[in-house]
Amino acid sequence: MHSGLNAQDSLPRALIQLGYGYQQSLFDMAPRYGGHGSLQMALILKKNSWEYGLSFQYLFGSRVGEDVLAGLRSPEGELIGEDHQLAQVDLRLRGSLFGLLIGKRVPIQKAGNLVIGVQPGWLIHWIRFQNPGNTFAPIRGAYRYGYDRLSAGPAISEQLAYRYLSSNRLINFELAIHFTQGFTKLKRNIQLDQPNISTSRRFDGLLGIQAKWIVPVFSKKNPDTIYY
Repeated sequence: MHSGLNAQDSLPRALIQLGYGYQQSLFDMAPRYGGHGSLQMALILKKNSWEYGLSFQYLFGSRVGEDVLAGLRSPEGELIGEDHQLAQVDLRLRGSLFGLLIGKRVPIQKAGNLVIGVQPGWLIHWIRFQNPGNTFAPIRGAYRYGYDRLSAGPAISEQLAYRYLSSNRLINFELAIHFTQGFTKLKRNIQLDQPNISTSRRFDGLLGIQAKWIVPVFSKKNPDTIYY
């Protein structure tokens, strides 16, 4: 006789995902931002070959193609701080993508599956200013909102992924390609560098890859059966 539950007598009922990815901005988002990174977290519930869950992505990058501070620069292209010294102001992409996950698993091997998914959600992105020393007054405090291009709106993402869940529960990962379309609008009443900036609907896009580490959450097939 032996004690304990056999690993084969339990199945993953939920998955916790933690991931990192790289993606490229497309369509109306491309002139403003370049390639950037993303951190992803998700909770997925499994039911037969279908799965459902919640997902959150944090977007971050240093490639900003739209110089919203151009009108504040000297003829030499420099920014001058209150201390009359050159001010270092770095423009950064920040954003997030919230969504509901709906997926279908297609088995291709004992431990591996293809996962085809769709994610309706909400996309937000803006320009963040980094000014060491806080010497550049035009973007200090709430003034930065006059330049940050905060945009948000509904989005839809499609994903194709390969998922591997080992029988010993030690190696669990997913590699995914995803494509996002966002229908965003400027959420600020005014942008100081462009008082007549368009507030019409934007068509934003993201195309990227992600590597995800998975923590399976198991439940017993038959909780009334215990082996000794």
